Amino acid sequence: MTWIGRKKLAFVPVYRPNAHPPDQIPADWTNDILRRVLFDPDPTTGADRSLRTYIQKVSSGHADLDAVVLPQQDVDLQDVPPGILEVQLGPQLRDQGFDAAAIVMLGGLGAGTNNVFWSRFVMVEGVGVWAMEFMHSLTGFSDLYAVGSPIPDLGVFDEMACACGTHPSAYTKLAISWLDASAVADHSLSAASYDLYAVGLVQPPPSNRWAAVRA
Repeated sequence: MTWIGRKKLAFVPVYRPNAHPPDQIPADWTNDILRRVLFDPDPTTGADRSLRTYIQKVSSGHADLDAVVLPQQDVDLQDVPPGILEVQLGPQLRDQGFDAAAIVMLGGLGAGTNNVFWSRFVMVEGVGVWAMEFMHSLTGFSDLYAVGSPIPDLGVFDEMACACGTHPSAYTKLAISWLDASAVADHSLSAASYDLYAVGLVQPPPSNRWAAVRA
């Protein structure tokens, strides 16, 4: 699938009343989530690290999002599955035009996961985790962790291999329509030279340059 245009995303804060260690509810959790999604300046550089800015930049403006933070839900479980609220909220969210939803939690790192419509992550995880889980929901694109020989782990060269807030590779961008096929050269000769244009720059590339070469 592709993520083109504006998608409506629901964010549901989830508190665990008997968590170990205890969850500490922020004084203004709703606005903390909106800050992470809409405008999140780095305290040192001032660069905006928000989810919306990330998606706009890596998609070269093809993708955007609308964010709604819903009322807090209490779930008395230590390990909260991403789809725990599907029966309670899922049908009405779809009826209201939401394209995907996420439960936002207060635990430690390593919570990022996805179950089709629903994602799960925590406040302390970076924009790369939040973005990866919504990209799973909205595009159906799988993880690119160690995928097995002879294909190497792409690591930081693709967001879907590291969840670290880097750009997706040309392979990923092409698959979800953030890069047009005309920007990729098809190499069929024994030898040829190509002038490349970094896939992390705004696409498409200028004339006579290529974002990638398909060998």
